[in-house]
Amino acid sequence: MTTKIEFELFITPLSQFHIGTGFGMGKFIDKTTSRDKLGAIYIPGSTIKGKAKYFGRQIAMSLGVDYCRDNQPCKGKPCAICKTFGSPLHQGKFFFSDAKIDKRLIKVLRKEEQENPAISMRFLLSTRTGTKIDRRTGTVQEDYLFTTESGMRGIKLTSKIYGRGNDFTFSDEKRIPFELLLLKNSLKLITHLGGGSSRGFGRVKLDIGKIYINGEEVDE
Repeated sequence: MTTKIEFELFITPLSQFHIGTGFGMGKFIDKTTSRDKLGAIYIPGSTIKGKAKYFGRQIAMSLGVDYCRDNQPCKGKPCAICKTFGSPLHQGKFFFSDAKIDKRLIKVLRKEEQENPAISMRFLLSTRTGTKIDRRTGTVQEDYLFTTESGMRGIKLTSKIYGRGNDFTFSDEKRIPFELLLLKNSLKLITHLGGGSSRGFGRVKLDIGKIYINGEEVDE
């Protein structure tokens, strides 16, 4: 029987956050942050999953559970990390949607934009100018002034996480499979998302919503 798991992950940035795109915006912004086709900021599901996988490995290490490395993924039976998060050779149990702003807020901003073009999705964005320090001299590096675009703090984003499979690991007394417990505890360890943490970016608070297994809410 296929087990279906669903729950929401609520992300509240406690500081500005920057999800790099690798692109700039002309001469005005050197590093833009991720935005969808409507111009609204979001956090890619792959960013959340990657961070959770990192902490999943830390948990496995602390428990003495054997797991593979990215450069040497499991070729045969997948380890707990591969089963939960996936690897180049194994599909993970969970899919992470992009974390996005509430559609109702987007709708309000789009309406306001039509009435007042000065109010747009950029209302949710901020910019910060920084410099690079030359480690050899300990002074600001010449000709290295850059501007980073970031999402504003305090705006809640929501990601939906889905689990599918017929070989989840259940113990006799638990209704929650091991892979879900590993994922949940990995998510609880996340304190930062995105780049620029050394510059004060990306501090977040994560809250896990109600968990449903095969359509039934489970009691932790």
